[in-house]
Amino acid sequence: MTASAAELEILELQRTAGNAAVNRAMRQRPTAPVQRMEDNEGKSPGYPPDLSGLTLSSRTYEPPTLSARAHESPRRSDSRTPSDSRDRDDPGASRKPGNSGVRVAKKLSDVLPESEWWKLFMDPNDHQNAQKKHPEDPGSYYDNDQSPGFRAGMVAAYHQTLENPENTLDSESYSNLHTTVTSNLGKKPEKTGRGGQPTIFPLRADAMSEDTNELHVGDRKLLADFAHFSFDKPNKDLGRAVSVLGVPTAKKQNNTEISTNYNIADWSTLVDQIFQDYYSEISTAETEETRLGIIAKTITKLQITHPFQDGNRRLNVHVILPKLLLENNIRPVISPDVRHIFQGGASHKKQVEILRQSQI
Repeated sequence: MTASAAELEILELQRTAGNAAVNRAMRQRPTAPVQRMEDNEGKSPGYPPDLSGLTLSSRTYEPPTLSARAHESPRRSDSRTPSDSRDRDDPGASRKPGNSGVRVAKKLSDVLPESEWWKLFMDPNDHQNAQKKHPEDPGSYYDNDQSPGFRAGMVAAYHQTLENPENTLDSESYSNLHTTVTSNLGKKPEKTGRGGQPTIFPLRADAMSEDTNELHVGDRKLLADFAHFSFDKPNKDLGRAVSVLGVPTAKKQNNTEISTNYNIADWSTLVDQIFQDYYSEISTAETEETRLGIIAKTITKLQITHPFQDGNRRLNVHVILPKLLLENNIRPVISPDVRHIFQGGASHKKQVEILRQSQI
C-alpha cells in the first residue's frame, strides 16, 4: 500500500516549490459539502486550506536514552527467541550506541511503515470496517465516507512532526499543526474564545476523576465542577477555571458536558503554559512510568482546554500524543480507549496503564 495521489502531490509540491505552491494548488480544488466532525462541534461546509508557513519551532528537545518499549504489550508473546526479535518487525529502528539491547525510536517511520500510519490516525473502532470496505487501502476509509482529504491532512502532519519529533511545541507551532490536520474541513475551525463563544464537549464519563480535579494550568484550575457553585459562597477557582463541568443552559444542566471558560486573549498563554510545564517536568523524569504520566497529564490538559472549536482530538490524541511518546523514545499507542481517557473522567493510573499496555 502506498500514499494516495493527493498525499504525494502535497509532499512533492512542498519539496519542489514550497508551501505557498501547496496553498495555491489547494485553493483550486473543489470543497467537500459534508465532513466527519469530532465531539459534535460546529458545522463544516467547505473551505480552501491554507498550508503556507506551517513550520514547527526550530528549538530542539533532547530525549532521554531509554528503551523505545520497556514494557511488552499483553497482545504479544513474551516467549521470543533471538530469531524473532524486533529487528525483523522494525528494520528501520536504531539502537543506542554501545548497547545492542536498547532501542531508540527517533521518528515514526522507525517503528511503523508509512503504509500503516492510518492505524494511528483512525479510531481503532473503525479499523475492521476500513479493512473490510477498502482492503487494498484502509487508510482511505474516512476519505470515502464523510471526510474527503482527511488522510492527506493527517499524513502531512505526521511528516511535519512525527518524522521530526525532536522539535519542541508552543502555541504557534501547535496552531500550525491544527491548520494542517483540519485542512480538509469545509469551514476552518476557529480558536476557542473567539468572539467570546465557549466550546462545549463531552466528559465521556459519569463524573470527573479526582486526578483531573487536581490539575492546573499555571495558577488556573483546569476543570471546575459547577455543582460546587454557590451564590452564598463564591468559588474563585470556578470563576477562573480553564473549563467548567456541568454548566446549565436555558434548557437543562448536563453534568457530563464541559464548557470552556476563557476568551481569545488567554489562548496563547494557556497553550504555551501547558507545553512549558510539560518540558519542565519531563526534563527531570527518571523512569518511563513517570514520563508516561507526564505525557498523559499534558494530553488531558490540552483536551480539557479544548483550544479549537473542532479538530481537537485528531490533533491532541492522534498527533501530539504520538509525538510526545516518540520524543521520549516510547512507541506510539493504538487503543480505542484514547478516545475518552483524556476527557477528564479517567484516573491518572488508568491513563498510564493504557499508554503502557497499548504501545505498538
